[in-house]
Amino acid sequence: HRRRRRRRNPLSIRKKRLNFSQLKQELQRERQSFLRFERRLRAKYEQPLHQIVATSTITQQPRRCRRIRSMPSESID
Repeated sequence: HRRRRRRRNPLSIRKKRLNFSQLKQELQRERQSFLRFERRLRAKYEQPLHQIVATSTITQQPRRCRRIRSMPSESID
């Protein structure tokens, strides 16, 4: 039993390192896609993103409430 544990540890560390590099790559991909998305939104509304978000939440409130009720993770009421 003891020998098995000793063998497992370096393997798990290696796996973690691999996962970490994969995570980094995923994050970079996500960031690039988000930047593209942000540029598209800016081109569409001609406003910075935080303003777009602030105005859209005020203007589209009835739709947003329905969405929140349908999702159990975001029930604020």
